[in-house]
Amino acid sequence: MNTYYKPSGAMAPISIIYFLILCFLIVPLLALGYAYATWYIPFIYINIIIAAALGAFTGVIADKLVIKKGMVRNPILALVFGMIAGLFACYFQWAVWVSLVINAGDHVGFDSLGFTVSNIKIVQVFQLSFHPEMLYRLASAINESGTWSIKGGQVSGIPLTIIWIIEALIITGISLALAYVPSKKPFSENNNRWFDEFELGKLFTLIENKEQFVKDLEAGKEEALQTLPFCENETSAHSRITLYGDESDYYVSIANKLPKTNKDGKIEFSEEDVVTNLSISYKLGSELLQKGK
Repeated sequence: MNTYYKPSGAMAPISIIYFLILCFLIVPLLALGYAYATWYIPFIYINIIIAAALGAFTGVIADKLVIKKGMVRNPILALVFGMIAGLFACYFQWAVWVSLVINAGDHVGFDSLGFTVSNIKIVQVFQLSFHPEMLYRLASAINESGTWSIKGGQVSGIPLTIIWIIEALIITGISLALAYVPSKKPFSENNNRWFDEFELGKLFTLIENKEQFVKDLEAGKEEALQTLPFCENETSAHSRITLYGDESDYYVSIANKLPKTNKDGKIEFSEEDVVTNLSISYKLGSELLQKGK
């Protein structure tokens, strides 16, 4: 009976060094750009997108630098790395943003559409970063008075706190998710490297009876995959096959792609996992690789 890939839980010691580089060098630079962007873009909905971008950049770099190069095969540890990196991003952007508030100058534009000119002081940002109690006191004072408004009303107190919490959840949640998921991908302990990943270019027909299909694969009935027909219509429901392989082993992940029309009349696909990281024979993996090109 075929088995599923299970992460070993190991990691390379250098991953700690990469993690420190991420948190204390890369993340502060990302936070700097984020704080300036949210300061000079006075639209809350755009700021939500920017928050998601900060979380995404933090998570992607955590994946590429810490998880991949640090060979972290422990999903829980990867989740912790991603979460801490996201929290660091939140913290450092606060240090920069509070410095911008302190050094705020003239307002440009209208009350409903404009921004306040400001610039940070590097020494001040370092002081705030290394004195969390000072940063907390200043943030609390800012929370009481607020620094911006919506439809003429000043946002402060509990509503502002809720917005800040949502912002932190977006940044941290995306960061930890993007670090966690890659750590579960197959890794060759014998060769001490990640398996090569191949998403087959060809589309396959939708797998409707998922339960039976997976049972067949788990029982070693490889014909279930060998005879899976191609799907010629890219806009219809179909399945995608991803292979992970090295010199002697292959794992397969399959997802159904279900189409739906969005409000603009364009077709989008939702994803439904069929099987994830199931071991298959090297022969079948090689055949699928050639078939799906």
